[in-house]
Amino acid sequence: MRIFRLGWVLAFVFTGAPVAAATIPLDPGQFADPTALLDAEVVPALVKTIGLATDHRAYESATPYGMKGVDIGLEASLVKLPEDFQRALATAGAAGSSQAPFLPVPRLNIHKGIAQNLDLGFSILWLQGLRLYGYEAKLAVAQPEEGLTWALRLSLTHANFSAENGVKLQLLTNTVTPGLLVSRKLDFADPYLGVAYQYAIGKLILTVPVADPAPEYSMTGKGGGFLAFTGVALKLPGMGFKLSLEGSYSSASASALGAKFGLSF
Repeated sequence: MRIFRLGWVLAFVFTGAPVAAATIPLDPGQFADPTALLDAEVVPALVKTIGLATDHRAYESATPYGMKGVDIGLEASLVKLPEDFQRALATAGAAGSSQAPFLPVPRLNIHKGIAQNLDLGFSILWLQGLRLYGYEAKLAVAQPEEGLTWALRLSLTHANFSAENGVKLQLLTNTVTPGLLVSRKLDFADPYLGVAYQYAIGKLILTVPVADPAPEYSMTGKGGGFLAFTGVALKLPGMGFKLSLEGSYSSASASALGAKFGLSF
């Protein structure tokens, strides 16, 4: 019973607290002229920030699940917002105090083995105008009985953020992240590390209600950066409970800390 109580507590921590705070700090009402966001320097910074901050995070080692393996968990990530995001808001004339330097992102995270060396993953979040869909494929390319397991991983994340305050703002991003990871499976833990490159491309759309139909203004942008990450997956033998902890460093200043808790079989 204590284990089940612990599970409920962790579920509340991983979902309730971040969900209450997880909003993109981009309100069109904070700009005297929201169309100032459509700037050649501002849009790429916004696309890169949101694309990298909301990128799918697997919280998984290189070890494959096999044909019957499945993992269902609740994820909570805390992502640092790049400095050029704050500069972009200032350039566009944002009013008020500076935004919080971190963005909390909770998600439902699911993985399933479909072959002995191939896993597929999926993550999703629907919250306060933010829609996230993440897709992932991981292929183990080397898995000796003793030693290190190596895997290639590719993820795609689609983010759709919208907010309305006089003017409707919509930010659409797609982020592609190829990566290489290595792990060493132990009896109760599976430590891992890896490198990846995050590349985001997207569009900012403003709808101004000055006529019927309301005119739309849009601009595209892109950005990316290298990512190095390390973590450990801890599993209670025979119980099915799994806790993964991970930290990452981003050359684009979108570093993150996070955890995933759930069931793994």
